[in-house]
Amino acid sequence: MTAPSLKPLKVCSGRCLSAHCESGRIPLEWQCALEHRWQATLASIKQDRWCPTCCRLGRRDSLALKAGELMQHLQLTHRPTFRNNYLNPALAAGLIEMTDPDSPRSLVQKYRMTAEGAMWMANN
Repeated sequence: MTAPSLKPLKVCSGRCLSAHCESGRIPLEWQCALEHRWQATLASIKQDRWCPTCCRLGRRDSLALKAGELMQHLQLTHRPTFRNNYLNPALAAGLIEMTDPDSPRSLVQKYRMTAEGAMWMANN
């Protein structure tokens, strides 16, 4: 199978660098317009998950992740450590915000970077 085309996908500009893919579950190499490189499956790209570096810098307006997804990005597995050392301090500092602050324990709760968080990331 040849490398997938990005035209039908709603993503930031960029391209697939992989020459071919054996299956939709095999990670492919991608490059965004700012030349960041990463690996992701075609399925994750189709779910509108694009450049992780740009996302961390707040370049995706609607990016919101569940706590488990944040843990995966940080390569953490212990939820209490994540909550106490990362999530709660970032919320308290105003670097991230809940998508549904009225229901902090909601099963569909997600977190997104604030403008202050994006500025902090750009400077650190």
